[in-house]
Amino acid sequence: SAQSERTILVVDDSRPIRVVIQKGLMEAGFRVLAAENGKVALALLSKERPDLILTDINMPEMDGFQFCEAVHSDPAFATIPFVVMSTVNDRAQMREIIKYGATDYLVKPFNVDELVIHLEHFLADHLQLLLKDKERLDTEREMLFGSIASLVAVLEARNPYLKNHAETVAEITAGMAVLTGANKKEVEAVTLGAKLHDIGKLG
Repeated sequence: SAQSERTILVVDDSRPIRVVIQKGLMEAGFRVLAAENGKVALALLSKERPDLILTDINMPEMDGFQFCEAVHSDPAFATIPFVVMSTVNDRAQMREIIKYGATDYLVKPFNVDELVIHLEHFLADHLQLLLKDKERLDTEREMLFGSIASLVAVLEARNPYLKNHAETVAEITAGMAVLTGANKKEVEAVTLGAKLHDIGKLG
């Protein structure tokens, strides 16, 4: 199913609630990690990165607020959608935790089928936002590279001895980087640096 690769971390101090939610989500095809409080959940996060965190607010050891704050203080986890659940009497708390970085909230008691539908929609919307963000960053990156290429072209046009020099240096440098076992991102960074190595001559 579409959910088969999606992992949800469920955090609630009530074992019966954890079991019911875990069972419902697994039946819908999600992978589920479970923890009884924020402290245990953080230990799980250090080993595995879920696609979504679903947590209660009122818990011993580390409550939802402290957990939300801890998750959002770490850039590696800050982008994980963080959904809180609590009783209708805690609406003020739920509004407050949004300020701490939570992305959505659910009011207990809820039907597990409703929960599954809600999370499926939420994850689909989140994925769309991530894709749009990636498209925007890719466009900005292409524009930046275009500007750099123009600067290099200006530099080479002013000095016939430098014709294709930046490109040649970039190719050799990229080849050397590949031989060192550098990853794609590192090779790109080195290539960009090589293309710009004579940029001071523009002055």
